[in-house]
Amino acid sequence: MADNQFNIAGALSHPHRLPKVPVHYIGPLSRFQSAFLSPEKRFTYKWLFLLSGPEPQRTLLENKLLAIASQLSGAVILLRGRPGATSLPAAPDNCTIINHLPTGEMQQLIAQCEFVLSRSGYTTVMEMLALQKKALLIPTPGQTEQEYLAQRLTSQHWCYSCFQHDDLLSHLLLAEAFNYQLPQIQPHQLTGAIEAL
Repeated sequence: MADNQFNIAGALSHPHRLPKVPVHYIGPLSRFQSAFLSPEKRFTYKWLFLLSGPEPQRTLLENKLLAIASQLSGAVILLRGRPGATSLPAAPDNCTIINHLPTGEMQQLIAQCEFVLSRSGYTTVMEMLALQKKALLIPTPGQTEQEYLAQRLTSQHWCYSCFQHDDLLSHLLLAEAFNYQLPQIQPHQLTGAIEAL
């Protein structure tokens, strides 16, 4: 994936002018691996709302999503990204809320969801692609690198994206019908790059 036309980060990782130090591309890194699920556990939820990022934007997005969750068909689960929290906000009947999960449980939850809505941070993007998930990416307002990634990946049909200020309900429905063309991501080549050095 060294080709600038077919890689995750585009100009962010493949600038026109490389630095003078040696550059080795190691492919995407992810703490997750594609998980096999028995048929009865596949797609327990239609949507996973995976929240992260700085306040107040995390809470603003959470409130918008909770306001429209009841209008979605199918079960929704909202993972708040708040490891220290002990209370939960009110939610509609079709929506389950969890404050935080450790890595293994989070991977299982992502695998059990048909679609994922998340921020378009580089780590999250790599994880969604590693798990071959259909995703709706919403950049954190003011983070231009997230806006670039979301737009680039949408143009490649690797995900669908919109902005936080958009009509999220209509975009969730559009994301369900989007023509995803998920790439086959090669495992990272970190070991080979280290040995080459």
